[in-house]
Amino acid sequence: MPKVNIQGVSLDYQIHGEGIPLVMLQGFGGGHRGWFFQTRAFRKYYQVVTVDDEDLGERNSSRRFLTLRQRADGIVALMDYLSIEKAHVLSVSRGGMVAQEVAINYPDRVIKLVLGCTAASGRDMTEPHPEMMNVLMAKNSPDFDINGIDFTRTIETMISLSFNRALYRNSLLVLMRFATLVMKIRTRPEQLEALEALMSYSAVDKLHLITSPTLVITGDSDRMVPPRCSEILAEKIPEAKLVKVQNGSHAFFIEMRGAFNREVLEFLRD
Repeated sequence: MPKVNIQGVSLDYQIHGEGIPLVMLQGFGGGHRGWFFQTRAFRKYYQVVTVDDEDLGERNSSRRFLTLRQRADGIVALMDYLSIEKAHVLSVSRGGMVAQEVAINYPDRVIKLVLGCTAASGRDMTEPHPEMMNVLMAKNSPDFDINGIDFTRTIETMISLSFNRALYRNSLLVLMRFATLVMKIRTRPEQLEALEALMSYSAVDKLHLITSPTLVITGDSDRMVPPRCSEILAEKIPEAKLVKVQNGSHAFFIEMRGAFNREVLEFLRD
């Protein structure tokens, strides 16, 4: 797997197919595998570039925390390294926050932007699901407490809430627990800092700076990032198109990949 050192962080990336570049940014802890159904479909039409998220696993040898803006700078630096002048950017969840930073700060590098199941603010726009709030908030306090977080429990809750279908939810929970046991994965400070950055993120006042044609797409049954977050994005980004996939979960790009891929391809190829 190709690697490149960006801002002192070793990034794993993959390239599939040929054509106009399509950079795909996964959510928290996601990476190449999370885009399996999209890579297989989109590489027929585009040069697909995927990047692993260093927050889960052992690839980030620097163990250095990156802000969402730094992650965006890193994506553009990777594009420079790959001699990609402009690209479509497809993103979901936390990757959507990074994509917003790319589109806001590097407007000339983005052809079309897709923001999937994401938000312009980590916590200010709408309240997360009560189960998520329980693991992120301090006991007997309404405040976010980074030091009180059980990272493993947080990820398990994220997985549980992200999938509406028991088949996916239960299978991934079993795999995660097995990996944690076998690989002895431990919480690292930068993982908790990444969660804190996600929760405190806000680009609401800068969304009007996005000039790329934008598709905002979400599942109407997303329990992790409420659909209202996508509505706000579509309202604030000039001429953005909003699509809600019926019965779609937070991981609707997996569970309802047919509808997701169809909407994205139609938008990009229009």
